[in-house]
Amino acid sequence: MNAAHAVEYFWSNTPDLRNWDAIIDLLTTVSSQILELVVVNTLMICIQKVHGHIIVQAGKVIKNLQSPPLVEDVDRLMQCFLKRLPSLIARYKSNVSITKELMKIPRFFRSTLKDIIQREQFRAILDIFHQEFLTNDEKQIVKEVMLTLSILEKNEHFVVDVRHRIDDCLHRLEKVDEQQVGRLWRLVILTKFNHEDFSSKLYDSIRPLLQSSNDEVLKEITSLLFQGIICQSISNKGESQFSFRNSMVEDLQKIYENCSSLILKSQIHLKTFKLLRVLPSHSLDDHCLSFFSKIIGTSKNKMFHLSLRYQR
Repeated sequence: MNAAHAVEYFWSNTPDLRNWDAIIDLLTTVSSQILELVVVNTLMICIQKVHGHIIVQAGKVIKNLQSPPLVEDVDRLMQCFLKRLPSLIARYKSNVSITKELMKIPRFFRSTLKDIIQREQFRAILDIFHQEFLTNDEKQIVKEVMLTLSILEKNEHFVVDVRHRIDDCLHRLEKVDEQQVGRLWRLVILTKFNHEDFSSKLYDSIRPLLQSSNDEVLKEITSLLFQGIICQSISNKGESQFSFRNSMVEDLQKIYENCSSLILKSQIHLKTFKLLRVLPSHSLDDHCLSFFSKIIGTSKNKMFHLSLRYQR
């Protein structure tokens, strides 16, 4: 029996599965990393359960986003973790597996902040996330941090405080050079979850690095360009959008033609297929189709039908 099945089995008769302080106390007192992971996994399942996100049927865990959350339990969850999440993050900072899960918890904050104390607790958590995004070298954790921030930003009660932190992250990362590859991959993650933040200003700041001879830098620049193409293709900004995107396509083409790294060429090839999965087929004009068909080695017509097939 895995953790999800155990939670489902004991849910009705075990109130402590919704006693967040009790679960946290258990986590901080178990004697091994294996048991810590078991408790954390159980905690995350219980959190999803009170939000109605999962059910277990016929021995299978099923995502069920239509079920209403258990409002009182959701409120207690937020009150508990507003107080205790900072100390948990500090305690397990060196444990990537646990920290990665802890960074997901604020995504489940749903209710309003009831007083000044809760507002300050929430801002303290945002400050931790802001710092982790800028300084943590584990990409898994950085991704979870930015995904959580982007989800919180969609909540009208949190949007102002969250947007302030994201904007500051972007401002700090915009000026990069060849010695700061970490800033580049953080920019890739930031724009992946916040499409509107891929601006012409950001594009101008990374363009000088197109001349780099460092394959690691070019790898991240390539990821950023693909991310920018996606961001511009799913936005609705008229002619300027196409001009902006086509400039990025031309830069990609230069990297592809000039680089000698087979690994980098393979990355561009793979990202082209991935891009076809997310772009609306009508957004692929002749300029894009010509370049991407050259990458994949097929005609523009076949390329267009291939994009349709990937999106089904």
